[in-house]
Amino acid sequence: MQNHPFNTTNLNDATVKRFADTYQALKDEFDIQPTGHIDFDLQQFEVFKNCAGVNVLGSFVIKRDCGDSYILFVEVKYKIGSTPQANHQEHQVWGLTYVKHSFGRVLIRRETLTDKLLELVHPLELNFDEDKPFCNTFFVVVNDYVKATGVCTAISATQ
Repeated sequence: MQNHPFNTTNLNDATVKRFADTYQALKDEFDIQPTGHIDFDLQQFEVFKNCAGVNVLGSFVIKRDCGDSYILFVEVKYKIGSTPQANHQEHQVWGLTYVKHSFGRVLIRRETLTDKLLELVHPLELNFDEDKPFCNTFFVVVNDYVKATGVCTAISATQ
């Protein structure tokens, strides 16, 4: 049995491999270090508010000149319906960074065919003309267009 830098208790082989591959890819690209015990208070984030539980299986910091970012390997338990026995559990990798400016709420996920079709009728996606490959892969929706584009413009001006 191989030692991993994250807790593998109750993880199936496919999840352990996915986590290990993710960790290795990050380690190859960045200087990542374990954080030790940090309470990230994940319940403060909208995406985790209605979860039955969120357990951090491993956390790592990526130190950069522009600030620290964190990679979290988490176990998320979702409550389905009103019975406590009806739960769904997923193992996910999350990136977390604290920003100096408010972007408003931003959702970034892989773009689906449905997203592309809906965009033809109801354009609501935030697109980045200077990065077409990103826009073709990811779906970005914001609740405050002015904040999101203003911060993005400010960041690109400093680079």
